[in-house]
Parts: sequence; C-alpha cells; structure tokens
Amino acid sequence: MHEHRGLSIVIALASLGFFAMLAFVIVVAIWVTLSIYALVKMVGSAPDSASAVAVLTSVVLLVSALVAGLAGGITLLGRPMTPRKREDREAQAFVDRPGSSEP
Repeated sequence: MHEHRGLSIVIALASLGFFAMLAFVIVVAIWVTLSIYALVKMVGSAPDSASAVAVLTSVVLLVSALVAGLAGGITLLGRPMTPRKREDREAQAFVDRPGSSEP
C-alpha cells in the first residue's frame, strides 16, 4: 500500500511549486502576449485601440493552457500509480469448471 508514497510526494511538491510560480508565469506570459499584440497592431493598418475581446481571449487561453499543462503532467506522473487490472483467478476457475452454468 505504501509503494507509491515517494511518487505521491513528488507530485505534491511539483504541484505546489507550479502553483507558487503560476502567478509570475502568468504575468510574464500576459506581458509577452500583449507586447506581441501591440507590435502587430502597430505594424498593421488598424490604428484603433486594442480590442478587449482579443486581450481577454489571450489571457483566458494562456491561463487555460497552463492549467491544462499541469493536469497533463500530473496525469503522466500519476499513471504508474494506477493499479493494473488483474483477472480474478477464482472466478475464472469457476467458469472453466465442467458442469458450471456459466457459458
């Protein structure tokens, strides 16, 4: 029962570290995204101000991608902890017995 304790601690510490860095990463990613958006807006022929929909969509996509990346990483790390399905040998022996009512 305790064979996955080390991996569980690693996953918990990785999640804690990710959530601690998430605020900084989100700020930097939003800054980079909005800087690129401003450059494209400046080079393009649209002199209008920034679109609120574009800014909100970029922020939502960035946060969603970071959280989905965390979930994917936890899934990949936690996969070895999932017990494999084993056939029930007693049930199989009962089914294989001559004269049993099971097909």
